[in-house]
Amino acid sequence: MENSHLFLVGTCSGDVYLFDTQENVALFTEGDLHSLLESDNILKVMKGCRTDSYILYRQFKVTLHNVFDVKIADDVIEEHNGRLLHQRLNIQELCEKHSTYSRVMAEHIAKFKEQSAAQTELWETRPLTADMMSSAANLVRALIPDLYEKLKCCIENNQLEKILSERIQEEVTCCQDHDRNEQQKQRRKDNLMRVIHSINDQPDKSTKYSGLTVDSDEKLAVDRVNYWEAKEVSPFIARLKVQSILSYLDQIDEKVRSEEEYPVAKFIWQFLSTNESHPNSLVSGPVRKLQERIREITLKRIEQNYSMDTKLEDMATTELWVLESLFLKPTDDCQYPDVISRLYWLVFETKLDKNIELFQKWGKRRKEYEPFYKKFMFYAEKTKASRMPSSVHEKSRELKLAYEN
Repeated sequence: MENSHLFLVGTCSGDVYLFDTQENVALFTEGDLHSLLESDNILKVMKGCRTDSYILYRQFKVTLHNVFDVKIADDVIEEHNGRLLHQRLNIQELCEKHSTYSRVMAEHIAKFKEQSAAQTELWETRPLTADMMSSAANLVRALIPDLYEKLKCCIENNQLEKILSERIQEEVTCCQDHDRNEQQKQRRKDNLMRVIHSINDQPDKSTKYSGLTVDSDEKLAVDRVNYWEAKEVSPFIARLKVQSILSYLDQIDEKVRSEEEYPVAKFIWQFLSTNESHPNSLVSGPVRKLQERIREITLKRIEQNYSMDTKLEDMATTELWVLESLFLKPTDDCQYPDVISRLYWLVFETKLDKNIELFQKWGKRRKEYEPFYKKFMFYAEKTKASRMPSSVHEKSRELKLAYEN
């Protein structure tokens, strides 16, 4: 299942069935798809059941039963072998790791990823093309039977069935159980800090990030620890963290330079946004340059792919984030094409609506240094004669008055 509308079910014989709830929501409300997913007798082999479980429960109140998650199985096996941190592997990497990969499958998965990255609305278009359905089906075929059977055999040989079952149940129900979700996050945080402190305890403080073993717990821990947490541990760990950030920035920079229409992933834009105000100028400087380059590429793609009739729900999340990162001045937003200006104001008004609702429910939550606060306070002072939509001006004034009273 790759989005909230497409559900793919594969069999060990290689057959794949695609259920399209965008075309026929009755597949859940009147059909037996929910019975299949909740059945204790039919095994569901998945990769990343947490996200799928959340979507299924939120939209259809379906709770998955009898699941084998290949990623969780790999994590449990790694823990059994002494690792504390989980690798973030996609299907392609899992297949390569467990030697169930083939060149043909590589082409299918690469094609699917290329289609998915190109534009979100591609998968909202109906009817789906034969090429799209084939690419999606082959992604499912990567799971069964080879990868599933290999992992299942390893789990059984090491008698890890009980812990695997517990971990999968934890993932499936985390969206329904806040306490269990918090316990899971705390366990992961504790493991991360255990590794960080073990690095800090080593006598040789001259170690460099480049000297850490690739894919080791030590390297993963330095990559994942928050800079401020690293700084709190020691200057040594903070230095390793800065080196980790700079290394990742080099990787992003290389990708952006090599791909003319670079489709930024959500986690990369989040990474850049997190570090744009980093206290070390060696980090914040390159981050802002990359943000500007990606922003330019993304805005150009938005101008080419969308129109004045485009709805926000038809756009990719990162495209919305890039629009949100702009700060259009009501008097000079003509520096951007009309389609960009229109979409920016739509994005900002949507955020205004959400924050007005949150204010009414919870009261003042925003801080004065936050970009959104500065924007709506600025827009509230502007006149209706500007290029800013009157609804944005009025809602900004409403929120400003609420904050000041």
